[in-house]
Amino acid sequence: MDEDKENKTASEDEAPAPETAEELSGGAQTAGDADPAPEEADAEEASAENSAAGKEPPKRRAAWIRCTSAVCAALLLLCLTGFGAFRLMTGGRKLSAENLVGGRYLTFNVDTIVDYLAEDYKSETETVTGRYALVPVGGTLVVVHLPQRYLDSANTIASQTYYQLYGATTADKYFVASGTVKKAPDEIVKKYETWYNTNALSLYQYGFINSLDEKTITYMVDVDSTGLFSDNVCLIMTYAAAACVIYALIVFLLIKKGRYDDDITVEIVEEPADGSESADAIPAETEAPAESEAPAETEKPAEEKDDA
Repeated sequence: MDEDKENKTASEDEAPAPETAEELSGGAQTAGDADPAPEEADAEEASAENSAAGKEPPKRRAAWIRCTSAVCAALLLLCLTGFGAFRLMTGGRKLSAENLVGGRYLTFNVDTIVDYLAEDYKSETETVTGRYALVPVGGTLVVVHLPQRYLDSANTIASQTYYQLYGATTADKYFVASGTVKKAPDEIVKKYETWYNTNALSLYQYGFINSLDEKTITYMVDVDSTGLFSDNVCLIMTYAAAACVIYALIVFLLIKKGRYDDDITVEIVEEPADGSESADAIPAETEAPAESEAPAETEKPAEEKDDA
């Protein structure tokens, strides 16, 4: 009987202690939930923060910056030219004494040239690149700066004017010019004063001027210039502005189509509530008593022995 008690005590000591429900539920939760990769977790967290804060994706934000910069560049180029492209298309005001205001764009016919005040030369070849012509307009003289491409037509008009004074021909030829009213250089002003003092009486007799008091000038007309730049530079800047607008429009359309959206897909997984955790732990708790029933069966031989 002492041996049976010793066997019973040894079997109870060797039997494994039953695991608690908390340990079983903790082990199941640790094995089932694996931590996501660090990089994916950071990306998802950053995207979630941006969405929560109302921020746009980096690609779309950069696209908006490019679009806005292109529009601003186009406006800057057009403002520098004074929207000269529209002036070139529509033309300017007529040439008159009232329109000789600085910065005003004029379009006019040149059918009379009295004389030339000065010429522009290339320093290397001494080729004439421009002339300052005296054009009578409404009883006053206007200095018109003609670039090289007008020189042949200007010589034809000057010869026509010379023969017209002697009645040999009529003024039936002319050419059209456009330019901006600018302040006359000091050198041209001095040459005009010298020339006028010499030829004013003849001009008055031929009817080119209405008064002998206009001995100086302030403005002249610079042909083939639009604002601060020449017509060619104005056109180049206008084309550049148009290219900026087209680029901005393309980027805007791509933004609207979602071309610059980030490719990161954010999957939001809700964490289980406390009730669901306890529900998952119930099977582990029910299985624990099944393992603890084994020591209870070892008590039967002791009861039978007492009956004996």
